[in-house]
Amino acid sequence: MEPQSSNSQIPQQNLPQPHRVSRKRFFLIGGVLFIVALTVLIGRVTLTFERVSKGKGVVFENEEDAGFTPHKDSDRVNVLLMGLRGVDDPEGGLLTDAMTVASLKKSTKEAALISIPRDVWVRMPGKKTYDKINAAYALGFEEGGSASALAYAKAVAEKVTGLSLDGAVSVDIQALRDFIDAVGGITLTLERPFTENRQWVRGGDMGTSTAFIIETYTVTSADGIATETAKWVFELPKGTQVLNGTTALYYIRARFSSNDFDRARREQQVLVALGTKLKSRGTLLNPFALNELLKAFERNVETDMSPKRILELASFASGIAARTVQKIILSDDETGLLQTKHQNGVYTLVPRTGNFEEIRKMSREVFAEK
Repeated sequence: MEPQSSNSQIPQQNLPQPHRVSRKRFFLIGGVLFIVALTVLIGRVTLTFERVSKGKGVVFENEEDAGFTPHKDSDRVNVLLMGLRGVDDPEGGLLTDAMTVASLKKSTKEAALISIPRDVWVRMPGKKTYDKINAAYALGFEEGGSASALAYAKAVAEKVTGLSLDGAVSVDIQALRDFIDAVGGITLTLERPFTENRQWVRGGDMGTSTAFIIETYTVTSADGIATETAKWVFELPKGTQVLNGTTALYYIRARFSSNDFDRARREQQVLVALGTKLKSRGTLLNPFALNELLKAFERNVETDMSPKRILELASFASGIAARTVQKIILSDDETGLLQTKHQNGVYTLVPRTGNFEEIRKMSREVFAEK
């Protein structure tokens, strides 16, 4: 027999037909899988929030605080947000160098961020001694662990702002990096270039970032000998850009070439950008991103709020537009409410009027019509 020609025709009806999934069925399957993933995720949300909730700690009242009652407004929710350096930080892992009171007004869906500098000098609850406010969390932790640390820090923040705080949240610095990476980065718009050329001259201490450049220059000694040397410079250009978690942390931690007040401004900028990304459809409809956020939350966050309260606040905050958030930084500039004072050679910040009444009034009236 002669071999069949290679181009001989085989009837199409004898070929096995590929299995086709209709578009409707494809979306139905996808929808079911999404609902299943979301249901599992909701269960994880509750479990995660239960794990990070530390309950209420006890704070002893100072004699000087007798008669002082923090201002309570049923239309406002006030929460203390704190950033810890990290347990492994040799310079004090439990010091809260970032302390911000987030105040939300329910009836008008307004929000304000009030940043308290770490060097504010305040009498510690239950003690006759004064200390910088960033030490409150660590002192409370010594008294009774995480719950007391949260309560202690909340008590001193109430003393400064005069506001009754409904909750407190402490976040390890690693968490912020993980949160930002989980949502695919945050978008920032800089009005001018930002440069830190003094803090990490021998290299970054948190890993690599594309924002670092190696700058070379020549140093001439007194003997006239020229030596070429190099240093690392952290640099972000003017304009809109997307930062990953590591780069964002370098951006908010930089302070050698600026100061703590500018750092507070950058912290607020990053918080607002992260809040915007968290509310985006790309995050809310992505179970994988939400799962990564929950893992970061569970590893690095502690709070005294109940899971129900956290979910209520998250739901309310989702309706606040980023552009409407007021950003307030307590400072020692010409219009600021603080002034510099050295306490036995230690740099501190104290109220310019001698007490916190001026700051408390500003905090109470932050949503007043201008």
